[in-house]
Amino acid sequence: MAAWSACKRAPDSGSSSAPAAEEKGAGKAEPELSPAVRELAAVLEKALSGYNAGDQAALFADFAATATPAPGDRIFAELFEGYYKAEFGKVMALRLNARESSPDRDFGMLVYDTKCERQPLAKVSANFVRENGAVKIVQLRMEKVDPAAK
Repeated sequence: MAAWSACKRAPDSGSSSAPAAEEKGAGKAEPELSPAVRELAAVLEKALSGYNAGDQAALFADFAATATPAPGDRIFAELFEGYYKAEFGKVMALRLNARESSPDRDFGMLVYDTKCERQPLAKVSANFVRENGAVKIVQLRMEKVDPAAK
């Protein structure tokens, strides 16, 4: 199983509260991620940095034109800040769930087992599409996980 990567404040930008991923290994070599997974993960991690910082522009920067519901003020306020932040808080750590992910370069999906401020175990999933040569997020979802079911 893949190691958790911790999300913490990025040291480079003074007052920025965007998290940076940092591998926490226990001396074991992690399997190399495919180029498709790395590409999708970079887009998702950028969006989650925006989410953690409460930065609507950064969160939605890589959302697809076809994303439904369309990203905007209402979705940010009601879904991301009003529901996800209230229920989950900030994303603290991520671990790729390779079994549930489908890292297709053009129509991929990544699923992460997640530790959040208010939920010790949750899932973050994102569906992707390639638009004009760039990977974009079509859907970003957070959900609770019953620890007894794991």
